[in-house]
Amino acid sequence: MSLLQFWPEADEINACIKHEAEGAHDAVLLAVHRPSPLSYKLISSGEKFNASEEELFQYLVTRDVPSGAHVVPITGSSGVGKSHMVRILNARLQSLNEDGRYVVIRIPKSASLRRVVELILEKLPDEEYAQVRAEFAKALTEDLEVETAVIRFQRELDIALGQLAKELETKVRANPRDSAMKEQLGHAAALSKFMGDPVLVDHFRGKVFPRFVQRAIAGQHQVENEESVKDFVPDDLLLPDSIDISKSAFQTNAYYTRNLLGRDGEGLRAAARLLNENMVVDQAIRQLFSLHQSLGGMTLHEVILEIRRRLLAQGRELVVFVEDFKALTGIQDILLKVLIQEGVRDGIQELATMRSVIAVTDGYLDTEDTIATRAKREWKVESELSSPEEVLNRTRTLVASYLNAARWGFKELVRHFETSGGNGGQGGWIGAYADPDDSGDSKVLSAFGYEEGIPLLPYTESAIEQLARAALTRNNALVFTPRFIIDNVLRSLLLQGRPAFERGQFPPPGINAPVTTAEVAQWLASLPVSTELRERYRRVVSIWGNAPRTAAEVGYIPKEVFDAFNLERPAVDFQKAPRPEAKAGPVLAQPQPQPRPDDDSLKGTLEKWVQGERMPQIVANHIRKSVAAALNDRIDWSAERCSKAPIQPTQISIPNAGGEAGLAANPIKVAEDHVDQTGQVRSELAAVTRLYHLNAGKRSYEDADDDMVWVGNLADRLMPQAVTSVRAGINQKLGAAARLLHTNSLILGLAARGRTPASLAPFLFGEAGVPPGVPAGSSGAFVEWRTLQEQALRLRADLIQLVVSYCGSFQGTTGKIPYAIDMVRVANALQGEGGTQGASNALDLPTELRSALVAMGETRIAPLARRAFQEATSIRDKLVAEFGEDFDKNEIVEELKGLADQLGGMGAWPTQDIGMGTAAFKNRCDDFRAAAVGMSLATLANASEAGTEQGDAQMLSRIGRLDVNPLVVASGFADVARKVVRAAERHASALESQFEGVDPQAQAEEIQELFRNLLDELDSFSAGGEAP
Repeated sequence: MSLLQFWPEADEINACIKHEAEGAHDAVLLAVHRPSPLSYKLISSGEKFNASEEELFQYLVTRDVPSGAHVVPITGSSGVGKSHMVRILNARLQSLNEDGRYVVIRIPKSASLRRVVELILEKLPDEEYAQVRAEFAKALTEDLEVETAVIRFQRELDIALGQLAKELETKVRANPRDSAMKEQLGHAAALSKFMGDPVLVDHFRGKVFPRFVQRAIAGQHQVENEESVKDFVPDDLLLPDSIDISKSAFQTNAYYTRNLLGRDGEGLRAAARLLNENMVVDQAIRQLFSLHQSLGGMTLHEVILEIRRRLLAQGRELVVFVEDFKALTGIQDILLKVLIQEGVRDGIQELATMRSVIAVTDGYLDTEDTIATRAKREWKVESELSSPEEVLNRTRTLVASYLNAARWGFKELVRHFETSGGNGGQGGWIGAYADPDDSGDSKVLSAFGYEEGIPLLPYTESAIEQLARAALTRNNALVFTPRFIIDNVLRSLLLQGRPAFERGQFPPPGINAPVTTAEVAQWLASLPVSTELRERYRRVVSIWGNAPRTAAEVGYIPKEVFDAFNLERPAVDFQKAPRPEAKAGPVLAQPQPQPRPDDDSLKGTLEKWVQGERMPQIVANHIRKSVAAALNDRIDWSAERCSKAPIQPTQISIPNAGGEAGLAANPIKVAEDHVDQTGQVRSELAAVTRLYHLNAGKRSYEDADDDMVWVGNLADRLMPQAVTSVRAGINQKLGAAARLLHTNSLILGLAARGRTPASLAPFLFGEAGVPPGVPAGSSGAFVEWRTLQEQALRLRADLIQLVVSYCGSFQGTTGKIPYAIDMVRVANALQGEGGTQGASNALDLPTELRSALVAMGETRIAPLARRAFQEATSIRDKLVAEFGEDFDKNEIVEELKGLADQLGGMGAWPTQDIGMGTAAFKNRCDDFRAAAVGMSLATLANASEAGTEQGDAQMLSRIGRLDVNPLVVASGFADVARKVVRAAERHASALESQFEGVDPQAQAEEIQELFRNLLDELDSFSAGGEAP
């Protein structure tokens, strides 16, 4: 027996496995059909009941239709099989319609408007209603030019919107507080002008409106999603970038930017809802094709009423099956009125009973009160079932039925169906396909398994479960969606798989398989096969093994699966998988607590992570801390020539994990993405977290040796990033600290002899000191500068220690005293850009030290230095003015001391004016002579006030070395000396005034003459005394 006989060919797959029911023959439809999960809700009370297909069918054909109109709406989510259910009901009804009691009109979901009308008109006699047919055919001609129809459609849409706006305006006047109604009115009033704006109209006529017109003319072919038959979607109103909205009318621009784009696009969604729920497109299409008018003497509404009258006379009933009511744009309103029109009036039946089954999407009846009320029951094809097991069981049954149908093939199915007289409504007319060349069961087929006697090959129960979970999971819950099963479980694997199976290369690369667990990935990596074969093994293990967690669970895959797929049996212990206990419960996932990083949950979280689920932040943080600890343990801080600067958890990046937004710049990445094909990343992260987080770094637990290997691999892999990150961080901090120390040295007057490592060492790490406090009476500039210097001196030791911690070699890991400093690194760090402003923020400093350094920032230092410089320059200028450019202190002191003596000797020393006596002044002279004024003036002369960064640094260096005390002494001496000189000048002037007009020579001669006369008299007196 050839296994290929059980793999349907592509033609049969396309003929028998269709995701849309309307394209299938009744034979195929009934062959693949399995009962759908149903429920119904009483419209009057809202009470809900589970139901069967048989109950639904009996409700459809019930004799209890007193009004003569029986509406059966079928709802459900997209892809759940509403159209399929309508087809099944139609097929079952036809099987019971041997007497022709029911006249059936089935409207496929993709039918064009013309085809819908034709299906209705077919029920009228040809000759009698030939004119009616001709007029409708003319109105719905397929030769209609789309461009012309689009322009007419827009005109009719404008009219429909205008009418809607008037209706809403009336409602708003009646209830002015209804804000939602006001919003609808705003959209209804603005949309017509918006879509008709000259700047936008070509876009809507070319990209949006043609869809509606073409759907009406040609039908909705190849529908991929029921949502696509909606009239408008929000994106229809979203303008492309190629349109410059600013060039449109002011009202258009304002409406688009404020009303449509506002509230994160809620305006777009609200406008689309308004267009859809009020059936304006239906009205526009109806007007476009004149379906509201009498054609050939009858409107479409009248045509259907005429059919019912004729059927009443014949004792027959009209049954209308609508596979998607929302797709019937153009006759929705007409058909809706017809479906609910009663055939009995005042107890007299005037029209034949009309039964209608219409498929509508969830929520549609909420906006159609009339049909909802007349329907009495709302039937629903359920997608959210009672348990995951029920979803999987139904999926497995559906897969088997489609496989069986495709194996029989389209022609055989039709032959069997016709042989049974077309009575396949209750099933049992087609059995399980069997290879005609083999009468016994195959061991391989048995290994793949059976469902209802149908071989599942190429699937197994595990493979169907895995593919179903991938296709049907929505928001962590399994949702039964037949369309997804057909597309993603059946067609995708069968179509591309058969050619590969024939070549012995199944499964091919195009079949998507989930990522394996870390352990399984490592097991796959150990297989001694080529990369291509390893990928085939991975796909088989992932899908047919139902995502095994361990290498041992690979043995649960039947060994015959490997044989059938032309793969050597791997060296595993093959055994039957244990049956899990059935657990009842809702399909919807229950809220899960935050995962704890214990061993099992850690592994589970990592496995979900590689599947694309975001890693919870609490787990990610534990992993980050563990990775950081592992790296810190392995960094050789002595070799890095710095004190230990541990890597922080915020420096570890985990892709697709919580907490990534708060990481440091340029983090260490544990992986580029969460796709871990080999399982290495998961093993490493699990091991490092077990070691450092779960076991606090102690290696006494079981499997610690294995974890150490994985941790070592992780550390080796991340170490280049870690070292680069550490060095970048250290260099950044060293640059900041070195700049602070550099400024500190300048403030304290240390001379920078260059930027070479050798010249920088004494400048940055040399001894520094400042003179004692400035003399009393010093200017505020000098006092502030000296206070700054004293503060800098207090901080210097801390700054030196800080710089050394980033560039020194220490004994051990806790050493404080360096035995070497890497001056090359220091020199390189100072070459980088940046000043001291903000440098302290880049460093980990105590609050007190940081505050002190902030107070010594460039913005404060530079102004203080300039004020001190200006004050010193002012003193220098004063000294030059008082004593001359190159004055001699000794000469000045001696002259002033002599002057003081003269004034004192003459009693002319003005103590009150000078403020001191001669002795005190002489002491001041001695202080001036002893002060190093010349050295201070020389230092000042070399200072610069260029205003550039280099000039500021030079000025700061000079001012730092400047001893302002001699200048303060000299300035005070100059002030007193000026007073003494002025006192001497005043005394001299007084003397001049006193002796003004006196001839000294004449006075002297006169005095001499007096002295001579006196001598003569004395001589005479002496001689006379001696006479007798």
